[in-house]
Amino acid sequence: MMSFLVSFGCLMLVGLLVAHAVGYYLTRLLEVEPGHIREVMPTIPVAPLYEGDEQRRWKEEVREVEKELVERFSGGVSGVTAAGLAGEMNRDERVVSGALERMREEVDCRLRITRSGQILHDFGADAIERLQRERTRLIPTQLLMLGMAATANIGAVWPILAVLFLALASLGLMATYEQGTAFGLFGLGSIAIILVGTIALSLLWRVLSSPFIGLKSEPTLGPMTQSEPAPQRRLSGSTNQFWAFFDFGGGGGWGGGSGGDGADVDGDDLGEALIALVLIAIVVLCLITLFVWLRGLWRAVVHRDEHLDRISPAFWVRAADRADMFEKWMPTNDLVGRLYRAIERTYAHRRPVDADLGPRTLARAKRRGGVVSALEIAMEEGLDLSEAMEVGAELCRIVEGEVVVGEGGEVGFAFSDEVLRQIDETAGLRDPDVHAPMKHDASDDRYPDPERMDHLWSEYLDLFEPGFDHIARRPSQPFDTLPINLVGVGWGHLQAAQRLVAGTWLMAGMGTYLLLWGAPETFSAYLYGSDFMLVELFGAFPYVTALLLVAMALGTSCLATSARYIARQRAIHGVRRDARRAAFDAIHGALQKGQTSVDLSGLTEAVLESFQPAWSDCPRELVEREIKAALADLEVGFDLEAPPNKATDVRDLDPLLERWTNAVRGDAFETVLGRTVERRASFDDEEVVFDTEVEHDHAMALF
Repeated sequence: MMSFLVSFGCLMLVGLLVAHAVGYYLTRLLEVEPGHIREVMPTIPVAPLYEGDEQRRWKEEVREVEKELVERFSGGVSGVTAAGLAGEMNRDERVVSGALERMREEVDCRLRITRSGQILHDFGADAIERLQRERTRLIPTQLLMLGMAATANIGAVWPILAVLFLALASLGLMATYEQGTAFGLFGLGSIAIILVGTIALSLLWRVLSSPFIGLKSEPTLGPMTQSEPAPQRRLSGSTNQFWAFFDFGGGGGWGGGSGGDGADVDGDDLGEALIALVLIAIVVLCLITLFVWLRGLWRAVVHRDEHLDRISPAFWVRAADRADMFEKWMPTNDLVGRLYRAIERTYAHRRPVDADLGPRTLARAKRRGGVVSALEIAMEEGLDLSEAMEVGAELCRIVEGEVVVGEGGEVGFAFSDEVLRQIDETAGLRDPDVHAPMKHDASDDRYPDPERMDHLWSEYLDLFEPGFDHIARRPSQPFDTLPINLVGVGWGHLQAAQRLVAGTWLMAGMGTYLLLWGAPETFSAYLYGSDFMLVELFGAFPYVTALLLVAMALGTSCLATSARYIARQRAIHGVRRDARRAAFDAIHGALQKGQTSVDLSGLTEAVLESFQPAWSDCPRELVEREIKAALADLEVGFDLEAPPNKATDVRDLDPLLERWTNAVRGDAFETVLGRTVERRASFDDEEVVFDTEVEHDHAMALF
C-alpha cells in the first residue's frame, strides 16, 4: 500500500508540473509587449448574433474564407475590400468581412478608409507568408487543447464512476460477508473517503495549481461582491436589422425509524442497521449524482453561454456572474465545456469583442446631433486612432452611415435619424445614490453627466469623476482582489474546477490501485478463464483502463490550471487597459476644461495605489509604459515652455485641444446624413480620408 501511495504521489507531482507547463505555454501566446496593450482593446463585432448550428456554420465559413483569402493573397495584395471580394468569391459580405478582420488582427496590414466607408486592405507577401507559418505552427497547440477538453470531459464522469464503484463494491460485500457490520462499515468508510478525499485534494490542488511561472508577482483574483446594472440602450419598439449585431442575452447573472424499548443492541442488529443506512445512502447518492450529472450534460450540449461571444471583459466583470449551485459543488461536463469555450473565445480573436461598443458610439452620435468623430471614439474608448477609425467604418457599414470630414481634416461618422431614434441616449446614466463611487456625495441631487457612465468603459477603475486625482477601484468590487474578467468564467467556476480535478485524481488513484496493485492477476485470470472471445485483449484491460484514468486526471488538471493561468493573464491585461484608460481620462478631463497643458506626474502613482491592495507588487514599469504609449497615440508631447523640473511631467495639449474642439462640433463637419443629402453626390466616394499601418508583435488566434 505504501509503495502505491508513493508511486501515485510522484505521478500526481508530475501531472502538476505538466499542468503548469501547459498553462504557462498557453499564456505565452497571450503576452503583449509592454506599451502595446492597445492591441487587445475591445472592438466592435463584425458578425450578427448567431446561436447553435448557425453560429457553428458561421465560424466554419469564416475559416474557409480566410483559408481561401490566404491562398489568393500569397503574393501580396493592395486595395481589396470586403464587398469586392464577396462579389468575386460569391460569398456573404459579412463572412468576408469577418475573415479580413481576423487576418488584420494577426499580421501587419495597411488600412485605408474611403469617404464611402469602405475599408481598403493592403497585405504584403511577407505578412501572408507569416500568417501561413503561424497557422501551421499552432496546429499542435490546437490538438493539445482539444485533447485537454476530450480527456477532461471523460474526467467529468467521475461522480458516476465513484457511485458505480461504491454500489458494485457494496453489493459484492453484501453477498460475501456474513456479518453486515463489515459491509456497513465499508460502505460508510467509502463514502467518507470519497467526500473527505475530494475536499482535501481540492484544497491541496488550490494551493499547488496557483500560477507561479512567468511572473515574479501576480494579482490576487477573487469574486465580485455585487453586480452593476446593464444599460439597456435599445428603445422599445426598435426593430432595425442592425440590432442583430449588438443585442446579446442577459443571462448569466447580470443583473442563482429509530425508537425501541431501551433494550441493548447486539452486533447483528447493528450490522442490519448499518446495511439499511448504507443502502439508503447509496440509493440517495446515486439519484442525486445521476440528476446533477445528466443536468450538467444537458447544459453542456445546449451551450447556454453562446451569447458570451458578444460580451466584453468590462461587461463580464460588472455582471458578477456566479457559478451554478449544482455545478459548483459537483462539477460536470457543463463546467468542462464552459472552461473550454472560454479559452476558445480567448484565442479566437486578438481583441475582445464588445457588442455594446456600437450602441455606445451611436448614443454619443445622438447626443452630438448625429455625428461622432474618430477622435471622440478614441478618447471615449481608449483606442488608438486607427482602431477608432476601423470601429467607425464598420459601424457605418452595419447601419449604412456615412464617413464625413470636418474642419481641420477631422474624420467623423454620421448616422441617420432612423437609426438614432432607436438608441436610448441616456442609457449610460446611473443613480448617484446607488451606483456612484463611495467617495461621491450621495446627497448630491444633480443628475450625472450621461457620458460619464460610458466613459472609457473601464474594468477595475472608477473613472466617474474626471481627473486622475479621483482614480479609485469600482465601488462594486472588493478592493483587495481583482474580479475575473475572462468572459464566461467566474471565481466559483475556478473553485469548481479544483473539485473536478480532485475528484478525477481520487478516482484515478482508487481505480489504479484496484486494477494494478490490488489484484491484477486475479482479475486477468478471471478474464482468461471466461469463454469470451479475444481474452488476450481483455488481459490488458487493467493496464489500458488505468492509463485512461490517469489521462483523464491529467487532462482535467491541465484544463483547470490553464484556466487559472489565462484568467491571471487576462486580469493583468485588464489592469494595463485601465492604466491606458486612466491616461486617456486625464487628457480628456484637461481638454474639457480647455487646458493647453497638464501635469501628469502623479498619474502612475495614482493607478498603482488603486491596484496596490489587490496587486501589491504590480510592476511600476508595466503601468508606466502603457501610460506613455497612450500619450504617444494621442500625439501628446512634452511642454517645452514649462520650467524644467524632474518632479513634474507637463504635457503640451495645445495641438490636441484644437483638434478636439473641431471634433466635438457637430456643425463643423461637411455633411450630416439626412440633412444635406444633396451635397453627397458631389463627393468622390473613393477618396481616402484615412491611411494607417497596423502592426502586431505575434499571432494569437488559434481557432
